[in-house]
Amino acid sequence: AITGQPYASAYVASKAAIRGLSDSVRQEVADVPGIHVCTVLPYAIDTPIYQRAANYSGRDAQPVFPRYSAQTVAKTVIRLVRHPRREVYAGRTGLLAALNKMVSPQLSDLIVRGAVNTIELGDGETAPSAGNAFRPVHDQWKVSGGWTVPKGRLAVPAVAVATAATIWLVAKLLRRPSR
Repeated sequence: AITGQPYASAYVASKAAIRGLSDSVRQEVADVPGIHVCTVLPYAIDTPIYQRAANYSGRDAQPVFPRYSAQTVAKTVIRLVRHPRREVYAGRTGLLAALNKMVSPQLSDLIVRGAVNTIELGDGETAPSAGNAFRPVHDQWKVSGGWTVPKGRLAVPAVAVATAATIWLVAKLLRRPSR
């Protein structure tokens, strides 16, 4: 994980652990020819996680956007087989989010928190659900979660503000005189 996310600490911790594991294994096999350890960092992927995961928030949950298909991740992995790289983002927005976090961590936290509270946790109410926390959920969802259109009145403005803020911060950083 590049950044934290409210209400998802265990999920974010597991993603951060994968990056750490990849770094460690990459160092362990650095002298072994032909082995490349590549880490894929997906952005918001259209999967059924929101239909299957536990939800005790009382609010409808959905992924932030833009939402990328699972095929985006698969194509990224295939490209890595042909052209290995240390880390790659699946979904262009991931790189933008990482740059924002690097340049202005506080603004990044504000944007993530706002996106979660206005987009990911929608306006609709829902009953608490244990989802697949204690037993498997078998339903019609296979790869896609069916999240084709974002819901919520602040969805487009939130992405526009995040993008504009990142561009402004990068431009400001590039204009700084070198010391």
